Amino acid sequence: MSSYSDPASQGSMLFDAYRNQFYYDALKNIVTPDSVVLDLGAGLGGFGLMAAKLGAKAVYLVDPSPAVFVAEQAAKANGINNVQCFHGTIERVSLPTKVDIIISVFTGNFMLSEDLLPSLFYARDKYLAEGGHLLPERGEMIAAPVQLDRFYERSLASWHRDEDLMALGLDYQIATKYAVNRCYHDNFRAMEPVVLSPPQVLTALDFNTATKAECFSENSYRCDQGGECHGWLGWFRMKLGEKWMSTGPEASASHWSQVLLPLESTVSLVEGDTLSLNLKRPQFGDYSWQTGGKATFKQSTFLSRPIVPKLIAKQADGHRPTLNDDGEATQFVLAQFNGNTSLAEISAALRLAHGKIFTTDEAAKNFVKGMAAGYS
Repeated sequence: MSSYSDPASQGSMLFDAYRNQFYYDALKNIVTPDSVVLDLGAGLGGFGLMAAKLGAKAVYLVDPSPAVFVAEQAAKANGINNVQCFHGTIERVSLPTKVDIIISVFTGNFMLSEDLLPSLFYARDKYLAEGGHLLPERGEMIAAPVQLDRFYERSLASWHRDEDLMALGLDYQIATKYAVNRCYHDNFRAMEPVVLSPPQVLTALDFNTATKAECFSENSYRCDQGGECHGWLGWFRMKLGEKWMSTGPEASASHWSQVLLPLESTVSLVEGDTLSLNLKRPQFGDYSWQTGGKATFKQSTFLSRPIVPKLIAKQADGHRPTLNDDGEATQFVLAQFNGNTSLAEISAALRLAHGKIFTTDEAAKNFVKGMAAGYS
C-alpha cells in the first residue's frame, strides 16, 4: 500500500507553506479565465483548488489514492464547482480535454526518487496543449561532500560498536555492509551539516522535453575547508515560473528532506583536497555512487539488501516462472471476479480450495476483499 493512501498522511504536503507559496506565485502569473488545469498526483487537491480560486475555467484532479475523494469534498466545501476528480493514475484515467497547465509534485527527495517523473512525461505528451505550461518546468539534482558527525555516529558507526548490544554479547558488525549502501533521507539541515566543498549540479532535466528520468554524472570537488567527510549530501531545486525553489540545507524547511549517500568509511580532508563523485541512477533503477580522489569507494543501493541467488534468478529475463501457493490462490480469486459471484461466496470457495494458506474464514475474507479493492 502506498505511503500516500491515507489522506491524513498527506497533511505535511498540504501544509507546506514554503512550497505552497512558490506554486501559488507561479500559478498567479499564468492562470487565465480560459485555462484548463491538470493537478497531477493531486492528493488533497491543494494546487488544483488554488488554480480554481485564481479563475481557471476547469480543473482536473488526478490521483490513485483515496485522498482525491477528500479533495472533491474540499472543493464543494470551498464553493468550487469547476473541479473534476479522477481516481487512478494518469495512465489509467481519461481526461475529457487537453489542458493548458500541468501542476505536479513528482520530484522525490532527490528528484528521481519515487520514479514519478515518467508519469509526468506521459501526461505532458498526451494532454498538454501546444504552448502549455508545466509547474515545475525544470529540475536539478545537487550534491556536496559533507561532515555529519552525529548522524554518522548514530546511523552507521553504531553497527561497529553499539555498547548496549556488546554488553549482551552481540556483534552486528556484519550488517555494516548493508548500512553503508543505502540512501538516508532526513532533515539534515537541522543536524548542523558542514559542507566541505561548494555544491555542484549533478544533472539537470527540462521537463518540457525530457523523455527519461535518469542521472549519469561525474563531478570533481575541491575542498575549501577541512573536516571528516561522511558522505555526499544531495537535494534538488526546481523552477516554478520565474523562481527557483531549493530543498537544500540552506533553504527553508519543507516536506522534502535531503538525502545522504554515505561513504563506506570516513575520510579526513584538509583544505585543497579533492574528491570526485560518479553517480549513476537509471530510470526505475538503483543509486550507485563511486567516490574517488583522496579515497576510493564503490557503493550501490543494490547492495543494501542481502543478495539471495534464487531470488535474483527469478528476475532474469530468461526465467520461466510457475505459480507458488500464493500465486495459485490469487489466480483462483481473480477467476471468480465475473460479476456473478459475491465476495462471501468467493471467500468460502477460497477457504475450501486453499485451506492450507487460509486457516480461518476471516483470513480468506480479508484476502478476497483486498483483491477486490485492487482488481475489481
